[in-house]
Amino acid sequence: MAATGKAAGVNPEAWKIIEGELFLHWDQKGGENFAAKADSEVKKADQNWGKLNKE
Repeated sequence: MAATGKAAGVNPEAWKIIEGELFLHWDQKGGENFAAKADSEVKKADQNWGKLNKE
């Protein structure tokens, strides 16, 4: 999960589109929690993505 800095499995049915970007989650609840704090969570996810993308 990019917002936490760790890779995680995803459920292809648990997703959100926020400001034109697709975010996959491991469950619907995780997606709802992410969306509720989208501003800070997206910022964390963007910062961590480069590191995770290299793994």
